[in-house]
Amino acid sequence: MINAEVKENNGKNIYISSKKKKLDIIIPSKNSIHQKIFLKNSIGSIINQKIDADIEMRVILCTDPNFNKENVPSTKKLEIKIIESNKPTQAHALNSGILKSDADYVSFLEDDDSWHPYFIEISLKNLNQLLNKNKYGITSSNQLEINFEKQIIRVNDFPTPSGWLMNSETLSHVGLFNTNYFLHLDNDWLGKAAQKNIPRFHLIEGLAPINVKYCAQVRPWLATVVKNSKKTCSLKRHKYLTPLVNRLVHSESGMASIAKDKSKKDLSLKEINLLETSYGLIPW
Repeated sequence: MINAEVKENNGKNIYISSKKKKLDIIIPSKNSIHQKIFLKNSIGSIINQKIDADIEMRVILCTDPNFNKENVPSTKKLEIKIIESNKPTQAHALNSGILKSDADYVSFLEDDDSWHPYFIEISLKNLNQLLNKNKYGITSSNQLEINFEKQIIRVNDFPTPSGWLMNSETLSHVGLFNTNYFLHLDNDWLGKAAQKNIPRFHLIEGLAPINVKYCAQVRPWLATVVKNSKKTCSLKRHKYLTPLVNRLVHSESGMASIAKDKSKKDLSLKEINLLETSYGLIPW
């Protein structure tokens, strides 16, 4: 038996598997003037995770051509595998990382986002609750939007990929990101997961409303998460008073580009129409 320890019990040897579970964290990162700062914060938040479980983490960093490796923070605490995406889109970058992953669990983190120190611990515990009853499962999280000065802007209840964690079987079952989407690939992927009836917990802060009736009154996006997942998703509180994902709001972000660029705004509307045609709604 590989990777096992032997313990004696009443004169008999009992073999207990000691193989570590593996988690791959896929980070898509495009060349930008802030890339070094982004990666310092995002990878730093991975290094600072506080995890009870015996799990081995690895970062798969998916980059543009001519990526400057000096932008990656130096660390001996975490393996960082750098791969070049075959095309400069987010879907291609994410897919490049997925195809290189061989871990038990997979998570995603945008290079300009970061995690609460207990993100993985809380996500894993909730994911394993789902997996105890199902072969497949996903956890997602809402986000705390902040600016460069670390001022809080708002809580955003959308299930951004930076808050997703799943087992590898789930990822294989749902499949790769659709490269026909440039902006709303995350909605499309959640739509495919809902079509396959994969259960999901959406993790929210400890004082957030959890009853959908009250969510509709004061936090309508939380109600939309449940409704637009075709009821495959349930809200689940954790004990902390802020979301488990910090999302940096800045002028280079995808949402900012949609707001200021008419061509991207038109593309966004086109993709939203495609989502509604494909799924009957915009998956959340």
